[in-house]
Amino acid sequence: MLLRVFALACILALAHADLADPATPGCESEYKLPEPMRYLLYTVNRGEGFNSARDVYVRAAHLVQLLNARAGQNWTLVLPPFANPHWHDEQDQSWSRFFDIDLLRRETPVIELSEFLALQPQPAVVDHILYLQHNFSLGYGAAPVPADCLPEDYPGTHFQQRGGVWRGHFFGNGDVMQATRLSCFDVFGDISTFVDQLIGEPGTALLVGRLERLMHKDYGMTDFWRIRQSLVFSARLRAIARAYRPRLPAAYAAVHMRRNDFRYSHADSVAPIGAAVSQLQTLTAAHGIQAVYIASDAREDDVEFRELLESNLTLVRFSTLPTVFPAGAGLTEGEQAVVDQLLCTAADIFVGSPHSTFTVRIREERDYIGKPLNTSTLIICTATASTADETGTAGTAGTAGTAGTVPCTEEWHWRPPGPAVSPYTNRSIDWE
Repeated sequence: MLLRVFALACILALAHADLADPATPGCESEYKLPEPMRYLLYTVNRGEGFNSARDVYVRAAHLVQLLNARAGQNWTLVLPPFANPHWHDEQDQSWSRFFDIDLLRRETPVIELSEFLALQPQPAVVDHILYLQHNFSLGYGAAPVPADCLPEDYPGTHFQQRGGVWRGHFFGNGDVMQATRLSCFDVFGDISTFVDQLIGEPGTALLVGRLERLMHKDYGMTDFWRIRQSLVFSARLRAIARAYRPRLPAAYAAVHMRRNDFRYSHADSVAPIGAAVSQLQTLTAAHGIQAVYIASDAREDDVEFRELLESNLTLVRFSTLPTVFPAGAGLTEGEQAVVDQLLCTAADIFVGSPHSTFTVRIREERDYIGKPLNTSTLIICTATASTADETGTAGTAGTAGTAGTVPCTEEWHWRPPGPAVSPYTNRSIDWE
């Protein structure tokens, strides 16, 4: 147990080390944890997927950086395990399964939830749950206001008071975690509006419920991109994608086709399969593309999607079958989705899905490795969309009941400012 605690002390030492000085001591025995140490935990709406949760991480990490910029503050961010409603084969998953945690720690002091629990007595006690509720009448940028918990948004669906303490799911650790207090706050603003509230709170461990209800501060600016670019996929998953790459031709396109619930929640943006086939045929012929890599959440019972797979296009999908690709055997759905993103990032041309954060994250990664913008912003046109080819030249316009013959170009507003703003830019793919 002492060795375990000492190892975690080393983790925290590295997390709080002076990043400007590579010689800063990390795990020497004389290192002492900064005092007082405070922990920030947070939850994200359980309905949010993996890629939305990645976006909320940027806000949470930036919030911790703002807290630590204040004199005398020393906060560590506790990473909540991923709970993705789109994955059907796994429970909540740790961040180290997907990301290079050491690179995260170069930007922000973070630890996994399991590490936090190992440092705490049992049960681990959260001093205060601060549950956020939107209140647009406050005016954007207003300070948070203590409020009654709204019946339609009551955190009692996640936490219940029993025996004088608050109990709940706690990321699947309800048997070893509890909270002393729970309060609701009306908010309407970015993460900076909550800094004073957190600093003024007593206690060592605070949990912000529904942190996605605080917006980014300075979205798209340098601090945002430094944190975002520290989210580098794990070396293991990068190696698997690198091993798979030779199975693809030298020139290939990639398409992300969001299906599943999008067929109902965003029906107007899901193009008919016939239109997808026609537009991809035009695209591959125009650019001498030899194959199209397909990333999709389509289920086995999606009969229409099978029409695409049976078309005359040369299509490739990642396989976890040991007989097909042994290195991919045993990957979870979430890990396979990461490999999909890496292979889509490396493609010569990428065609995405509107409204999908999976597509947004791929576009960001493509920006980081220098892919031309006009090769990253294509989408499959629907019947109501205007069309343009990948160079921006107008294509065949869609008419009622049809969807044109070339992909559309979707506006893409947010890009990293100027040249690379962090040392992680080319680590996302790392093929060599």
